[in-house]
Amino acid sequence: MSANVLRKLRLIALAAAVAIAPVTLATSATAHNHGGEAHEGGIVISQPFARATMPGARVAAAYLQLRNTGKTPIKLVSATSPVCEKVELHTMTMEGGIMRMRQITDGVAIQPGGTVSLAPGGMHLMLMGLRQQLTPGTEVAITLTFDGAPT
Repeated sequence: MSANVLRKLRLIALAAAVAIAPVTLATSATAHNHGGEAHEGGIVISQPFARATMPGARVAAAYLQLRNTGKTPIKLVSATSPVCEKVELHTMTMEGGIMRMRQITDGVAIQPGGTVSLAPGGMHLMLMGLRQQLTPGTEVAITLTFDGAPT
């Protein structure tokens, strides 16, 4: 193989490795006492992660699970993070063989006793206007704002 082809293959392999490397989302100090879960006012946040980004990337996605342990509905209404200009709630769907991403503007409801997953291929937090590269092992602070539970 030519050197140019090998260089492209190495770059593709590097991009694939970076794309699947997890980044830790910082929850609260409580999270470290409950096996990676943060418990706050009826909401349990678990399995938080984001994928590492390539240098110069301006967007990233973050994922987590939200469980409502209370007796009333809770709604995730917004999020912020110091690593980016803004965080939006998004959903991903397939329409006619085309993947479409749309902003969720009315929040994400979590029913009493229910769990909502923000996971690859579905709902997620979109970190837009990244101020830094997300590298493996990096902790990313994200503040979640709820209607019916504390921030």
